[in-house]
Amino acid sequence: QKPRLVEDTPLTFVSTVIELSSVIDKLRKEHIVAVDLEHHSYRSFQGITCLMQISTATDDFLIDTLALRNDLSPLNEIFTHPAVVKVFHGADSDIDWLQRDLGLYVVNMFDTGQAARVLNHSRFSLAHLMEHYCDVITDKQYQLADWRIRPLPAELMKYAREDTHYLTYIYQRMKQELLARGNDQKNLLLSVLQRSTEICAKVYKKQVFKEDSYLELYRKSKKVFNSRQLQALQKLYQWRDKLARQEDESTGYVLPNHMILQIADILPREQQGIFACCNPIPPLVRQFLPEIHSFILEAREAPLLKVCT
Repeated sequence: QKPRLVEDTPLTFVSTVIELSSVIDKLRKEHIVAVDLEHHSYRSFQGITCLMQISTATDDFLIDTLALRNDLSPLNEIFTHPAVVKVFHGADSDIDWLQRDLGLYVVNMFDTGQAARVLNHSRFSLAHLMEHYCDVITDKQYQLADWRIRPLPAELMKYAREDTHYLTYIYQRMKQELLARGNDQKNLLLSVLQRSTEICAKVYKKQVFKEDSYLELYRKSKKVFNSRQLQALQKLYQWRDKLARQEDESTGYVLPNHMILQIADILPREQQGIFACCNPIPPLVRQFLPEIHSFILEAREAPLLKVCT
């Protein structure tokens, strides 16, 4: 049975404990629920889960995880119930965010992103699956929207609910295909369930700063630095991490990777040269320019040493 049209499906926005309790009562009657999250990471060090979407075959729910951040543990009754299938798409980050922000855990998940891989789809995105199974073309212009906005504009609410609205139907179609293409031991379906279980079993670990963390960025950049440039990179990387935690900003907001590498590469003699490496100039770089400049001058004056990384 094809999914209902979005416009013919009831939508409930949930922002109080009483409303949440009513949703959980409805979910207790379900055997399949689709779940997704909207997250904001640019103006926050760890990131923050802003919205949860839950859909059944008959209803769409948008749960305000900012308003209810400390009150969502009752959802564990549904999320950890082994007889209720939770359908996610590409759940790796979602599992981290559920644990980190909301204290929620998932048992019995089916990840349609993993199913797309096992079924050898040409693409693995949710947009592709919605087009393939539901003949729905999605508008992804709101993918990078600021989900902290309240009240949520109608266009964001529509975008958010579509991410789960079709998922229970897609799950049923994919499950049928996995059974049809698999062997008598249901090998393909079991493969997807095993992959999904491994994702659920992940435990969130807070990002820890290590003295040599900058080397990972350096190696990925494929650049070749001398000891002075590496010293500058290390100092800038440490400064950025400390300030990002202190100000609760992402490291990408404080000083993006490509800019930090450019400054370390060029080692500008003048303060203005630091600005020349940044387009646009991050606000915190303007604010802390003398400190950044001191790291560069210190590195420029350091003796050249043999580099071992």
